[in-house]
Amino acid sequence: MFSRTRRGWVAACLIGFGTLFVAFSLGDLLRPLFWPSSWPDYTTLPSPDPTTSFGGVDPEIAADMYRAIVLYHVVHVTVFGGVIGWLQVRVLRTPQVHAVKWVILTVLGFVSIFVFELFRPGIVSGGYPGPAEPLLIGVVGGGLAGLFQWLYLRRRNISTTKWLALWIAGLCTGAALSAVVLTLLGLLGPFMRSALSPSALFVVGQFVFYLVYGVTVGATAGLMSGRAMMEALPLASEPSAA
Repeated sequence: MFSRTRRGWVAACLIGFGTLFVAFSLGDLLRPLFWPSSWPDYTTLPSPDPTTSFGGVDPEIAADMYRAIVLYHVVHVTVFGGVIGWLQVRVLRTPQVHAVKWVILTVLGFVSIFVFELFRPGIVSGGYPGPAEPLLIGVVGGGLAGLFQWLYLRRRNISTTKWLALWIAGLCTGAALSAVVLTLLGLLGPFMRSALSPSALFVVGQFVFYLVYGVTVGATAGLMSGRAMMEALPLASEPSAA
């Protein structure tokens, strides 16, 4: 599956980004097991925005909730950013690319988005109006990861400027395509509301959103940039370990 081909690159990006976002659904399912009983479920609050104290929750509890949510997002993005980098480097298979460094740079790119939390709490960790969270994680985080990877390859005297441009264009195009697909799926809303309980509808809705968004963004970015990456890197059998 992860052959050193354009198809292999697409598979790595599709699976990596898909896993990154679908795993948020697993987090939603497991959260009640770790969520203190004294804390309200923030998804049911009138406003989950931490700048409004989570819809009137006690300020001290709201502060603890916000820190827990941010920590969860940081850990989640770190782990699955590493998964994306690892899958990508399994495709590249060239001594020009140090496997561990590639993974670390990928993680740093995704984690860098949390600087936005300093200026607008909740914009990455959830609670901001609109699709800011998935866009920042998928498009901006993915774009920064690509930028760090490009800088690394540039220091190795490998020109991947064309790849970087196509990678960023692919992330943006994928986000736009996912919006179209999700809008069309939204037409099934009345049927789903009549067939599922509110709690089940929330779980299914989140899963479908994350699956469509993650897979579409990853696949589109991989498809648009894969050939340029394969053409830029020399052939080899295994990724570098030193």
